[in-house]
Amino acid sequence: MPVGIEHSLLRRLTHWPRLHRLIASASASFKGIDPPPYVTRELFPKSCAIVNRPMPPTDGPIFISARFRSGSTMLWQLFLSRKGFTSYYEPLNERQWFNPEVRGESMDATHRISAEYWANYNGLEDLKQFYNPDWTYKRLAMSSGCRDRRLEAYISRLADAAPERPVLQFNRVDFRLPFLTARFPDATLINLRRNPRDTWRSSTRGVEVRREWTMSNAEEYCQFYLLAWYRALSMVFPEIIRVPNKTHPYEIHYLLSRLSDLYAHAHCHVLLSYDQIVSDFEVEITKLFEALGDSNVDVASLTSLISPREKVYDNEKLGPLYDDIEQNVEASLRQWIGS
Repeated sequence: MPVGIEHSLLRRLTHWPRLHRLIASASASFKGIDPPPYVTRELFPKSCAIVNRPMPPTDGPIFISARFRSGSTMLWQLFLSRKGFTSYYEPLNERQWFNPEVRGESMDATHRISAEYWANYNGLEDLKQFYNPDWTYKRLAMSSGCRDRRLEAYISRLADAAPERPVLQFNRVDFRLPFLTARFPDATLINLRRNPRDTWRSSTRGVEVRREWTMSNAEEYCQFYLLAWYRALSMVFPEIIRVPNKTHPYEIHYLLSRLSDLYAHAHCHVLLSYDQIVSDFEVEITKLFEALGDSNVDVASLTSLISPREKVYDNEKLGPLYDDIEQNVEASLRQWIGS
């Protein structure tokens, strides 16, 4: 079944959860991506940590994986400012940074950056021959056995074009990590995570979150592709992403955040916490560069890249709602994975 028709059908079936799960399960049987091992949130390292797997060569590419609104733009700019690295911002973004005719001039006012997103993409217009706009919304989960020759060629072209060690900062590869690990074995994979309640509040763009929001009435507030990702991934993970219309959208946000964490724990080499970086920037960034084989970093000169938020998110008002949702999601994850 063509992907577009499949997405349309499943959107219509969300009013009938049982039929939705049946069709999604049948579709998922052809997509085959194994669930990651279950790890509780408490066991995730709060400080920069190398996961127990061999580090790739220090001259190989670096891939950053992170959810939206997690501080990944800060990491991109961190590598952009360091000698020895060529840092690319969101290579799979639909604005196609390599294409001056498409990318536009707008910048996100919430990003504390001094460079344009398309820095280092100029002169790479030939990437048009590889780029596929479907990467933004479709086939968001890819197993180690998947093949996408255009995606492989696109990433390879970016890495080969870099005059220094390439760093690709992704926000769309959380569930493609098995594919990247298999196809780019020399790449170092870094994951950046952030408190999911804060990424949720950031993604609503300042709108006050309400208890009565549901998947059917809060679409205009669910920014950063939340519903598009839900629709696409419900066909891959129907056992765990089974959501009737009355479900609060934070449940989907939290579920995708936790699945992202688990795939990162299973496949990435270095795990970072944005919250810890904000708390202790110099220590965390020193650990990061040491893990990458770069121990001569004047971290103090990089502190201008991050500053404390003027206003910390107040999540207390809906704390009980978030608690209930998170506990239910964790129980579902343990049951699905079998831990």
